[in-house]
Amino acid sequence: MIDYLKILSKNTEFAELLFNDPLLKMIDKNDKFSNKLNEENKKIKSTYIKTYKEILFCFFIKDDVFTKLEILIKPHYYFNDNLHNANNFNAIDCINTLTEIKNTFNFPINELSILNIEFGLNCNSPIDIKELIHYAIYHEKNEFINSSDTLRFSKISFKHTKYGKANQYKMIKFYAKGLQFPKFANIDDFRFEVKSKERKYIKSLGIYTYADLLKFETYNKLADTIRIEFNKVLIIDSSNEGRNLTPKEKLKLNEYLNTIKWFKSLQSSRNLFSKYKKEYFKLLDKTENNIHKKLYSIIDEKLIELIKPCAISDVYIIGNCTQKVFNKCPITGLPLTHEKVGAKYIKTSTLNYLHKNDKNKFVEVCSLLLNNSKGNRPRFENDIISHLYKQVRNRFYNPVIIKQTGYKQRNYQNQLDLF
Repeated sequence: MIDYLKILSKNTEFAELLFNDPLLKMIDKNDKFSNKLNEENKKIKSTYIKTYKEILFCFFIKDDVFTKLEILIKPHYYFNDNLHNANNFNAIDCINTLTEIKNTFNFPINELSILNIEFGLNCNSPIDIKELIHYAIYHEKNEFINSSDTLRFSKISFKHTKYGKANQYKMIKFYAKGLQFPKFANIDDFRFEVKSKERKYIKSLGIYTYADLLKFETYNKLADTIRIEFNKVLIIDSSNEGRNLTPKEKLKLNEYLNTIKWFKSLQSSRNLFSKYKKEYFKLLDKTENNIHKKLYSIIDEKLIELIKPCAISDVYIIGNCTQKVFNKCPITGLPLTHEKVGAKYIKTSTLNYLHKNDKNKFVEVCSLLLNNSKGNRPRFENDIISHLYKQVRNRFYNPVIIKQTGYKQRNYQNQLDLF
């Protein structure tokens, strides 16, 4: 559910420990992140920026003393090895992901304040995704405008300050997720998202520190917020044929399908926009084709699925509830007993274990994954373990069979000579 976090720490000792952590590497200006967080590098005025698995650690130093630390995380991307955020990311997945990051760096979770947050969900549209995004015109009385993130069919809505700038208190984003990641999502999938860069709003969600993000009840609040905010969206459904309406009502419906009518209502009396909205929804109900009700029902069902204590996930354990889908790696058939909770395929922990304790099985894995190596050494990885891990990851996420079996499906007799 949570797509982005900006976290603040003023603990100078913690900042110094992190700065010297060998897991962190200084960011390079040429680094390109799949999750786009590297673009924040140009905006942040910190003294140093280090990174770990596309998480940014921004260190602010004055007179050789750490003044503060800001951490930027995209949990949904991290969960998917930073390939995409197009699948379901339920409350348990999010808690497990943030717990893993916390444990990796020993976060003082009660001291880490949440400065920015983005949360939402992906759903499948009952109509063409391009039409859906195009027809969404208002959230509350704030017009949806094209967002500046270069995504196709992507809109954002917010109030403006008296100076004409975007109010950072609450922003609503509505865009075509299927067009952004066609390999990982249905082409008609959309994402509905709530964003805030103000602590006052974030606190109203019951979120003060990182510790609150590890509580299951927090996600119930986020789900309720998504429901409330989507109910405020206005969509003009020009595909509605006005079934069951009288000729006079059809004329009225056509008036409401004109964006100018809504714009003028905002220039008139204070309550006219709300009055029109009630009348428009009443007409849609009579046609038995109310796009708002259809979408709300879809979103509501998805949220129920995402926040169930026993929601289906790849692997997780909460309380007495356990659900396992992949107890073995679907690529190699090896058990996931050496991996962390939530692993979907074998990673470096399993590969290191085999390398040290089961040479025969390790060789079998190499033979399976490197049948197209021709005896060459890896070009981009420092060691064979990293190379094998990336082979597994790529095959898990890439459904194209020819890439899973090796280009031209050729087998090389000396493939094990690599070792």
